[in-house]
Amino acid sequence: MLPAMAQQARRKPTRIILAGLGFLSLGVAIVGLVLPGIPTTGPVLLSGYFFSRSSERFDSWLLGHRVFGPILRDWRAGLGFTARAKTAPTPRAAPVASHTAGLLAGPV
Repeated sequence: MLPAMAQQARRKPTRIILAGLGFLSLGVAIVGLVLPGIPTTGPVLLSGYFFSRSSERFDSWLLGHRVFGPILRDWRAGLGFTARAKTAPTPRAAPVASHTAGLLAGPV
């Protein structure tokens, strides 16, 4: 499942570091699912890159993931961000933006 442009690192310490970075960026993506304002798509793509360079098993797992897999598969297929990926954060971000605007406006 490795893309043609990515080759696995040959040295084991390098693969371990890349896998660790993959899990770190995946953690940021998971936090981004819950907290508005923290991105999800970028860290998922970064995790996909790190996993493709470090472990075919982790790369396959991420590609098959129910939530993160479609983002990564679309990106690797050259589709970029789908309309769903662009519009899905809007309902979560709108209340936060309006609350922030209310705080900046000051007391009424």
